[in-house]
Amino acid sequence: MYIWHEVDRRFFAEFGMEVPENLVQVIEGMNFTACATYMKDTYPLVDWPTDKIIKYWEDTAVYLYSNEVLLRSGCKAMLSHCVQGRVSIATSLSRNLLEASLSRMGLTEWFAGRTFTSGELNTSKPKPEVYLAAASCINVDPSKCIVFEDTLSGVKGGKNAGCRVVNIREPCSDHSRAEIDRLSDLVITSWDDMLIPQPAQE
Repeated sequence: MYIWHEVDRRFFAEFGMEVPENLVQVIEGMNFTACATYMKDTYPLVDWPTDKIIKYWEDTAVYLYSNEVLLRSGCKAMLSHCVQGRVSIATSLSRNLLEASLSRMGLTEWFAGRTFTSGELNTSKPKPEVYLAAASCINVDPSKCIVFEDTLSGVKGGKNAGCRVVNIREPCSDHSRAEIDRLSDLVITSWDDMLIPQPAQE
């Protein structure tokens, strides 16, 4: 989520504004169109057309996702324990941002054909549609799926889809920590927490 804090900072600077204090809580889980509409309706200084707002966000985020996003510790090790073809992605990112991120992290082929964006499904988290699509793609009943999420809207979306949800702690979501902890089936600090320690070699 730190990438989006930087996108927000640069965007509001275009209008001589600081990032509004409660922005993350309000727009969390929205797709780009819904978010751009909210910006125009809420902040009079944001006078760009919706399509220009979305293009600015996409151009800025593509650069950041292509050059600065980092893979969380333990993620690749965790995936090595999963069966390829039985793991999918359900995200609020746009398609080009998702692909830029997967390419930078070397995971494009791992998730090929099993990625779903809320924008393409005309929905937003915490609605369950993107999770249901991801579960259907891998032929697993949602009740048997485990969703990994780092935001409150994501945790709610996974639960609304009938999945079990593991929250990966993210400092940017600490404003919702109590509710995230209440709703999640498990809370971890990193992917490393999901790995079973291997016995020491003698």
